[in-house]
Amino acid sequence: MNIFKKESLLPFNETQFGLHLQIIQKEHPLDDKFMLPIGQILLHLSHLLHFSSFTRSGDIPLSFTHVNSISIFIAFLGQARTHERHSIDNEFVLKYLNISVRCSVKMPNLRTDVVVIGAGPAGSTTARVIAEHGFDVVLVEKDRYPGETNVCAGAMPRAIFKDMRLPSDIIEKEILIEKHYFPWGIKVFKPDHVSVYRDVFDRNMANKAVESGAKLLTDTLIEDVHVKRERIKVISKGRKVIESQIVVFADGPNTLAYRKFGIGFAPKATDVFLSVTVEVKWENNPIDFFGVYYNYDISPWGYGWICPRKDTINAGVLCLYNKLRSNPINSLNYFISKHPLKDLRAREIVWLRSALIPVAPARKIYGKRMLVVGDAAGMVDPVSGEGIIHAITGGKLAGEVCVKALEEENFSSFFLSKYQTLWHKATFTYLYSKYPYLYSKYLLSNIFLYLYRLDRNAYPMLAALTRAGTREIFNTLKFIIIDRLK
Repeated sequence: MNIFKKESLLPFNETQFGLHLQIIQKEHPLDDKFMLPIGQILLHLSHLLHFSSFTRSGDIPLSFTHVNSISIFIAFLGQARTHERHSIDNEFVLKYLNISVRCSVKMPNLRTDVVVIGAGPAGSTTARVIAEHGFDVVLVEKDRYPGETNVCAGAMPRAIFKDMRLPSDIIEKEILIEKHYFPWGIKVFKPDHVSVYRDVFDRNMANKAVESGAKLLTDTLIEDVHVKRERIKVISKGRKVIESQIVVFADGPNTLAYRKFGIGFAPKATDVFLSVTVEVKWENNPIDFFGVYYNYDISPWGYGWICPRKDTINAGVLCLYNKLRSNPINSLNYFISKHPLKDLRAREIVWLRSALIPVAPARKIYGKRMLVVGDAAGMVDPVSGEGIIHAITGGKLAGEVCVKALEEENFSSFFLSKYQTLWHKATFTYLYSKYPYLYSKYLLSNIFLYLYRLDRNAYPMLAALTRAGTREIFNTLKFIIIDRLK
């Protein structure tokens, strides 16, 4: 059952949804000057402004062509590039956002037991575990507050809230129905999920770490890490230094760990999803399900989604980077313009963002005095792109191994290698039982990528098989084979 018409992608323009692209407030439209957060890909109308991923060897596994430029628009990771039509203006966003940061500290030089780079779910969980055991830990966040530039649909298992002792008042909606629209039919699942705003969720996760004794440094970009014989030196922009025994990289798919030390996730065009998401206003909306839409015109290797909250709807599209057929913002525009929920159209846009999602496990996630966790370690479902539950699991393990290393004063690569061993044996509280299941999905996706050459519905078939699980394998095969022939 294909609910979308097979038409060519529509050209994007800023009034396609009926209203101008806006940031936070209607009276402050986006102009030609805006902030480029480190590690994010920002969409500006029909442009892509971005950070490419130079590796240590100087290769360029990922680069983007700027639509309105003659030459390829390339920037070194962590550095913004400008041209005649755009400039970087940090004051633009700061002027219109009035958001306080709780429990943050600003200090010149620090000495601590562990530095955790990145205050997402993985980093905050790691810092929390270490602090709960009485050790000093500094949690460093590049943005003004955790989750400020996060790109995520915002749906997650309810069990996370009980396990992490998070307040229930940050839950936006219960998600008890999950509808998957395949080109040949519909599958309905009944998870016990909830929706949240990720910036609120991330701040609460970081606050739990702070309440346990961690120090949170915000608006602090880490530019370099030096491994000394007795200590680690973590150097931020402005040349402030934090000395520690261990450093934990939880800084996303463009991790400094890989660029500097060759460990963690290695960004390649074949191993990352490019996601584009938009938040639109819809007060008291009646939507009570998470919708997943598989359609070649939406994404050749990926899907579109809608995730409801109380007064907004999050809609997005993701696609394997090397399978992109056009500017992904066109795919998002097509998805919303053709969506059967007509009330979703012509609504005010709160924000529009994009990011990379790793879909391959890192080969090595440890080194002398260092660990890698979360997206930076490729701890993501390689088919769906879900990563929160795996980031939290990895963060717990990373924190526990750091505690043992500090107790035994052993920071060798050999000792810290037990972290990767534990990760490979980890049992997941919230989803499927073991890490091998994630790895099997990665291997299976590679097989289906070959099938994609013969059948452009290869990804929907892969998604159907992996979402239903092994217990439903025969019913799923019937759904794929027989229902497609009807």
